[in-house]
Amino acid sequence: MEHVAPVVYTLLSCWTRFHKIGKSPNVIWDEAHFGKFGSYYLRREFYFDVHPPLGKMLVGLAGLLSGYNGSYEFKSGEMYPEDVPYVAMRVILATFGVLMVPLGWYTAVELGMSTRACHLVALMCLCGAFIWLRLRVYVHLHLTYDRCRLVVYIAIHSSGFHATVLYLHYRFWSCKVPQSTVPVRHGA
Repeated sequence: MEHVAPVVYTLLSCWTRFHKIGKSPNVIWDEAHFGKFGSYYLRREFYFDVHPPLGKMLVGLAGLLSGYNGSYEFKSGEMYPEDVPYVAMRVILATFGVLMVPLGWYTAVELGMSTRACHLVALMCLCGAFIWLRLRVYVHLHLTYDRCRLVVYIAIHSSGFHATVLYLHYRFWSCKVPQSTVPVRHGA
């Protein structure tokens, strides 16, 4: 019974992240930026950007795993050609967001939080991206949900690495090392 709630939250996370993920066959706003830099990584070309590279490296990894060769230019608003596996890349990136929900739940459990607090953490992981997304859409009224999706994934990835480290840290330190029952003799 202890795993029912995180499974339900994870299934909800799957629905919220994967529902209509391939609906737009066009390069959306953030894909134009991050996809271009991900292509540089795949082609092993040097570029300079003042922002941290983690998100762009993850987009490059998603391209590598989906079979993308880095040859597309990612011009905003253009339709994807047949040889660019954009849906597979979006799914790989969205998977990080899905995994944040059970990771948040089990981190809260490891920290000794109450069941209510674990539910709150899972809901924050599940809905936090949408709260951020709605704020962004409100600020940029001309953007649609699809246009913000990639930035949400990138933000979740960065948070995901930190959450994973936090979970593993507390998981490691909560392990009890049994003390030896054999008496130790000092001297003779």
